[in-house]
Amino acid sequence: MTKKHYRYRKVTPEMKEEMKEMKKGGMSYKNISKIFGLSKNVSIYHLNPEQRKKSIKRALKSYSKLSKGFSKEKEKKRQEYKNDYIKDRYHHDEEFRERMITTSHLSYIKKRNRELEK
Repeated sequence: MTKKHYRYRKVTPEMKEEMKEMKKGGMSYKNISKIFGLSKNVSIYHLNPEQRKKSIKRALKSYSKLSKGFSKEKEKKRQEYKNDYIKDRYHHDEEFRERMITTSHLSYIKKRNRELEK
């Protein structure tokens, strides 16, 4: 089994227990986070179940927004940029134009050969 790679520092169960004990002792989230080298929000997330529920709900809501309209809009803008870039480069760069023509021609030949083989 491979070990998972975490982008951020993983909060272990042992760390959570220590953090809980410190919080019961009256220590602030800010001080706890400094001790463990975490952000204040991470310590709040792991020590406060209500905050964790809110965070998860907020993340799911924003993810659903992204996956619906925003990603389509972003893809459309990316495609427009790509088309503009290719047009501009095609008209101003001889070498690029030659490669495009050669690539198109080879693609056409391969397609035609496949059709003839059928």
